[in-house]
Amino acid sequence: MAAAYTVSHCVLTEERRCYCLVGLFLGDNKPKIAIDSHNIIVDKYTQQILSMTDKTIRFGFLAWMDFMSKAPEKWLKVKIESRNDIGDDIFLKVCSATANKTLIVYDIDNCKWAASIKDGLYCFNNNDLKVIDVQDAYERLSNSGQTVINISPTDNAKNKNITTIIN
Repeated sequence: MAAAYTVSHCVLTEERRCYCLVGLFLGDNKPKIAIDSHNIIVDKYTQQILSMTDKTIRFGFLAWMDFMSKAPEKWLKVKIESRNDIGDDIFLKVCSATANKTLIVYDIDNCKWAASIKDGLYCFNNNDLKVIDVQDAYERLSNSGQTVINISPTDNAKNKNITTIIN
């Protein structure tokens, strides 16, 4: 069974490396993205994507979300008892229920929980969660046996980024 990672919505930015990271979850036997059973995380992803100003990147993320919605095997749904709004702690709740307890954030030093992260670990509900940033996650996941080809035309080409994954 493929590992599951909890990906904070702060990862969904208009930077090319973030766009390429989500592509690493596509394909057979690739890691899954852990989400809650009430789709609160999916709603946070959608809100984050819709707030993007770069239409090309926004479209790419929306296409990724559309593909993922049609491939439920790419998600690990974690049962959350309460649907009450717990803010961004939903990511911690879900992460603490996964086997590898790994949370991917945009930047460890500037994430919401930065002050409490010690040696890459954050304690939540008596669980030590591994917190890694986009760059570390990309390096770990891209070394997982798949070939990733990133094509990034010049900025004057409307900042188009294409990621092709070959299994």
